[in-house]
Amino acid sequence: MRRCAQMPPRVAIGTLFAEIIRRSISDKERKGCMLINAALEVAPHDEGFQHAVATALIGVEQLFRDTVTAG
Repeated sequence: MRRCAQMPPRVAIGTLFAEIIRRSISDKERKGCMLINAALEVAPHDEGFQHAVATALIGVEQLFRDTVTAG
């Protein structure tokens, strides 16, 4: 995600989604996204972990907000 910050907004969002797709398709074990897995499996049972997951998701949301605003 950090490298996307140096790209034009439209290219950054396209690159991010392309990377997610590439990783998903090449994941032979179908492990999925660690953040989403943690949000679904661990966070409901651990208050401290809920905070960590929420903070990470807010960061992703902010990245999109900033990129769209810059565009």
